[in-house]
Amino acid sequence: ARAGSWVNTRPRGGDVRRRRGPLGRTAQGVEGKQTVTARTGVAEQRASHLRTVGRLEEAERVARQALAEHPQDAELLSELSSVLYEADRDAEALAAAEAAVSQEPSAEYAHRVRALSLAGLGRHSEALDAADAVIELCPHSPSSFACRSAVLWKSGDYSGALIADREVISLAPDIVDGYLNLAQVYRRLGDASGAEGAVQQALALEPDNSLALYMRAVLN
Repeated sequence: ARAGSWVNTRPRGGDVRRRRGPLGRTAQGVEGKQTVTARTGVAEQRASHLRTVGRLEEAERVARQALAEHPQDAELLSELSSVLYEADRDAEALAAAEAAVSQEPSAEYAHRVRALSLAGLGRHSEALDAADAVIELCPHSPSSFACRSAVLWKSGDYSGALIADREVISLAPDIVDGYLNLAQVYRRLGDASGAEGAVQQALALEPDNSLALYMRAVLN
């Protein structure tokens, strides 16, 4: 599964830079969402919580049960797409994300899942277009640029990923994972000094971060 924080977004398998985070979806309330009923809001919150703690099968079941009654609910479709994405089911995640976007074109979260799922399927040009659409929707969100970085990383464009990761850090300089992702890009580019510097910045923020300590050991 794709475990990680809101900014960690790397391909599964063999890399300390994980894939999961730019979705930034956590178990939050839905007060004030006029387009979502209380019942679907509770279901979405429950599914989100289950996903956050790694209980993906249960999260999928909750989301699908609610969607059986409310098949056009963009929030539920978005949450389902995230669950499927975390379960490494990119084609299904893409279908759910596109269904959510069709119901709510401004659903930035669903656009992010769509971009990452396209990248996971190797559809890199479409994924980059989708990532750019995310930035257009939320140009000041670090998650938007983390999404673009993930897409570029997956396509092998590490120089492009570096630019996007620097933007993430400029928007969220106190998030450890931003520096860890940056360190991985530097490492792929063969810049050991840059990688070490990024890891040190991560450790300055969180001295006991296990991933940062591991990366420091690998780099040394």
